[in-house]
Amino acid sequence: MIPAPSPEALDRKTQLEIQKLEVEVQRAQTDRQKAELEILELKRWHRRPAVLQSIAVIVVAVVAAIIGTANGWFSTRLDSLKLEQEKVQRDIDDLNKGRSTLNAQIAILQAERDELQRRLSDAGTEADRLSKTVSSLQIKAAEADRYKQDLRNLQQELAKVSDQAEAAAKRIPETNLVQMKGIVKDQTTRMGIEGASVIILNGSAFTSYTDSNGYFELSRPPNPGRFLIGIAKLGYINTAVEFTASRPGQPPSEIYLQRE
Repeated sequence: MIPAPSPEALDRKTQLEIQKLEVEVQRAQTDRQKAELEILELKRWHRRPAVLQSIAVIVVAVVAAIIGTANGWFSTRLDSLKLEQEKVQRDIDDLNKGRSTLNAQIAILQAERDELQRRLSDAGTEADRLSKTVSSLQIKAAEADRYKQDLRNLQQELAKVSDQAEAAAKRIPETNLVQMKGIVKDQTTRMGIEGASVIILNGSAFTSYTDSNGYFELSRPPNPGRFLIGIAKLGYINTAVEFTASRPGQPPSEIYLQRE
């Protein structure tokens, strides 16, 4: 299919045709002036013989007819070109309107494209953040598994030490034992921590576990008088504190653990 010429090309073509037609009209007007001069010259022949006068009349009539026909043809042609120019101008106006509408639609599509690119960029940023979060959680999960294994190992060791301590305690008269009482609490919530292991680190090892309120009791020989107590619980930082034997009527000492 042959593409239609652009409005600018049609307008230039029309202008060229009009310019050519104006040149032809000027040329016709010049011929007309020449013919009028010849008619004036022929009119002077009226004083000449009758045969020449008749010839002059015929020539004048023929020239006048030719000039009239030329003027009519050029006038018709000029009107036709003007109508064609008006049609081309209307087509140009319609194309300009269509181009304006198309430009508006292109602007809307470009804005939608920019918005989509922004959303894709935000989605990529969010995906990167989630990927980093997942990686961090995986690392923490691996650390938690390691802590659980360490805790299981520690609990097994504490169980052995506890058995040894109980066996040793049976060989010691109860009158020679001192009581140590305390409550293990969460440093943030101030609530008791259940299931925390409590062990005497200096001297013979004695072990206990906190109840649902975080309360524990330990019994051991009185020496050395001040004891180093270790407290461990999964999810908390292991803590060691100095402890003295509880006097009768003395409230249990409070020990606070900080979360990891």
